Order: sequence, then C-alpha cells, then structure tokens
Amino acid sequence: MENDAELISEVAAGRSENTPHQAAFWKVSGSFLSKVLGFVRDILVAKIFGATYVVDVAQLVENVLLNVVSFVTSPISIPLVPELTHARLQSQRDYRSLLSSVFGLFSIVGLILFTAVAVFPRLFVVLFSGGFKGAVLAYAEYTYRWMAALSVIIVVSATIKTALAVKKDFVLLSFSDVLMNVVVISGLLFGTRQMELPILKTGAQLASALALWVYFAIREKWFILPRYGHWDPRVKSLLKQAGPLFIGSATNMLLTLIDRTMASFLPEGSIASLAYAQKIFGLPLGVWAVQISESSYPYIVSAFATSDVGKGYQLARGAIQRILFLIVPAMTGLLLLAPSIVRIIYQRGAFTEANTALVARVLQGYMGLLLFSSVQFIETRLFYARRNTMTPMFVCLAGLGMNVALNYLLGFVLHLGAYGLAIASSIAAFASMTGMYLVYRHMYGAVDYTLIFRDVLKIGGGTLVMAAVILGLQSRVHILPLIAVGFASYVIATALLHEDEAMGYLKIGRRLLARVARRNL
Repeated sequence: MENDAELISEVAAGRSENTPHQAAFWKVSGSFLSKVLGFVRDILVAKIFGATYVVDVAQLVENVLLNVVSFVTSPISIPLVPELTHARLQSQRDYRSLLSSVFGLFSIVGLILFTAVAVFPRLFVVLFSGGFKGAVLAYAEYTYRWMAALSVIIVVSATIKTALAVKKDFVLLSFSDVLMNVVVISGLLFGTRQMELPILKTGAQLASALALWVYFAIREKWFILPRYGHWDPRVKSLLKQAGPLFIGSATNMLLTLIDRTMASFLPEGSIASLAYAQKIFGLPLGVWAVQISESSYPYIVSAFATSDVGKGYQLARGAIQRILFLIVPAMTGLLLLAPSIVRIIYQRGAFTEANTALVARVLQGYMGLLLFSSVQFIETRLFYARRNTMTPMFVCLAGLGMNVALNYLLGFVLHLGAYGLAIASSIAAFASMTGMYLVYRHMYGAVDYTLIFRDVLKIGGGTLVMAAVILGLQSRVHILPLIAVGFASYVIATALLHEDEAMGYLKIGRRLLARVARRNL
C-alpha cells in the first residue's frame, strides 16, 4: 500500500516511482557496472601511462578534491533527505525553496575550493603531496588547475542525486558514474595523453553532472539553480543535524589513521595486509550492503514522515533481509576461500606465498566487520529518518574507543599482529551494532526483527549447503568455477526453502527469460 508521501510524489512528478526492490536493483546494478568499467579504465590507464608520476598525480588530485567536497556535502545530504521529504508534504514551493537553498550552500563551498585550488595550486601540492619535486611538482600544479572545476561539478551532482533519491527515481542516479567511466574510457581509446588526462577526467565528471541536471530539469519541469539570498529557514536545522555527522565522518577517518599508525609498529607488511584485505571485502560491502541501505533510506523516511512507523519498520526489516541474502554467503565464502581468493588476485611478482597467507588471515579476521557493519547501515538510517543524528555519533565514538583498546590488546598484548587488528574491528562492529539496536529500542521501541527470523534461518540453511559444496569440491575444482557452483547451490537451496528474496529473484529471472523468448519468436 502506498503511503501519502508516495501519492503526493506521483502527482507532483507526473510519473510512478521506483519500488524499494527496483531501487535496490538499479543501485546495485549501477554500482557493479561502474566498478567493472572502473577496472577497464584502470587497465587502459596502466597500459598508456604505466605506474608513473602521471597516474600518481591524477589519482591523488582527484581523490583530494572529491574527499574535501564530500566531507562537507555528504553529512548534509543525509539529513537533507528527511527535510526535503517533509517539505514536499507541505508544498512543492517549500520543497523547491529548501533544495535551491541547499544547492546555494553547496555551490558556495565548491566555488571557494575552486578559487583556492585554481589560484594557489602549489599550496595544495605542499599540503597533500609534499614529496613532489621538479617535473612532478609542475605537473601536479597543472593538474590541480585543470581539475579545480571538480569542486563545483561535484556539488551539482550531489544536489541532484539527493533530489532524485527523495523522488525515488534511481535509474540515472545509479548510472551516472557509469557514464563518467564511459567518457574516460572513450577518451583513452581515442588517444588521450599526459597533458589531456586531467582535462578528460574533469570533462567526464562534467558530462555526468550535466546529464543529471538536464534529466532532473525535464523530469520536474524546473531548472534548479542555486539560491544565495534569503535561504530557506530549514537550512539552519539541516546544519544542526549535520554537525554530528561531520564528527562521525572525522571519527571514521581517525580510526583508519589509528589502525595504520598502530600497524606501523607491527612486522613489515602489516599496513599493506590491512589495505589489501579491505579492498577484497569492500567489494560486497560497497556494491551490495551500501547500495541497499542507500536505496532503502528514502522509503523509510517517507513512511516516518507520514507517521506510518509500522511501514518504516517493515521497510527496514526488508532491507536488512535483502542485505543478509548476499552478505552472509559472501562472508562464508571469504572465510572458506580466503587463501585461494587472495592468491588469484594478488600473488604474482613480488607478492609471495607468505604474503598471501598473511592477507588471507587478516581478511578472515575482517568478516565480522563485513557482517555487522552491513546491518548497522540500516540501524543508523532509522535514527536519521527520525532526524536524530546525535545518538549514532555517540555510539560511533564509543565504538572508536573500544576498537583502539582492542587493537592494543589483540595486536600487541596477545601478539596477534595485523590479524588482531582485524579481529578488533569485527568485535567493535558487533558492539556498535548491538549498542545501536539497544539504544534505538530504548528510545523508540522495538523494530520487530523477529519477523524476518525465519527467512534469516533459511539464508543460514542455504549458506550451510553452499559451505558443504565448497568444502567437498575445494581440492578438485579451480577457484573461479568453484565460486560460481557454490553460489548457484546457495540460490537453489534458498529457493527450495522458499526464502522471500530468492523467490523474488527467480521470478525476475523467469520474466526476463520469457521476454527474450517472446522476442525471438
């Protein structure tokens, strides 16, 4: 049943919205395709430029600008979703007033950074890459000047993506990064060289932002422009909610820095093993768990905005079930196949069997972090949907303290090294997840997660079948077909158990096959 917010949205937009399942499908598909194209892009960059200072500078400059702007816009974008949703329930005028005011705020941040980078590129080189000298320094300054426009381009994309999420229109939102990668790949294939690379990267971001802006204008029959005077009064409330998120974002960065610093006192290769392992488990976390949580958030907000708390909890439970459907078998597969997976990805050249063993053990230690942080993504968004950003910040700070203490205990006192740091992160993630659940229950009441307990048991049963298949075939089958066979056995087992997610995906598959068959007739 559609709630009032969704009905208002359909009338305002003149078109139907994506359902939660459709939103999840578009977000996951776009993220996966973007990562695949990103890999193709990196292969082309490596072929053309190798591992030279050209690549070092281009990646560093792009990351610096993206991170600086995102550090400001991301904490504001999260509470902006409920604020925009409530504004839409009042009137389209209120919605547009708030959105254009936030666009103005974002654009001021972008313009200030653009001016600073374009006028003082050497300052940024010194701040973020003090080791650059000679020709590398000159190229870095050149790159900063050309890529300074990213500061403005990114805020345009951030504004439109948030607005489309509130409208529950996830198609172009999900594939904007795909378009960006296609532009970069095309430029590389057509002969982009050293001096054109910064221009190409900036142009790709611009093409993506313009596509979003034009699409939104056509969809809404309104060209959104930044407002610099007479800001909407709700901007002050928005910034107040964003404050704890700035602290939370800084806390996450601080934890990464602390982990790396503590690992520097451990044997050689400890920092690298943490980084290599995080890249592996970051794939299911980023492509699946993060995308599901982001696509579910606007629907939970809409339900709470119309006081339909039961619907909001139903959506939250469904999102967690959808996350667990892939994260549980992914965690199990990584636990069982960690050495083989690390070996096929990294073991070549100077990367030895001993390195593989260390990274595989660290990867196994991180599996609790993969599982518990995936669930916590939804828990935190329940707080955000209620315009409560302060409580998750306190839980995050408590988790940081526990993580640091456990790092010292497991990594140094018990001499578990980098593996101990990974285990510490998993234990801290479990404590944070549990703390978030208990605090939310105390403040707002139960979410009734027991209603998805049967389906979670079915996911566990399918995972046990997959584990048995993997253990039975591990010594006789190559790792790549083994992963495919193992996952197929999981899907079949969960479907036979009539798990909701598995049945839904099988129905989608049958519909696609039926369409293909009809077209071939």
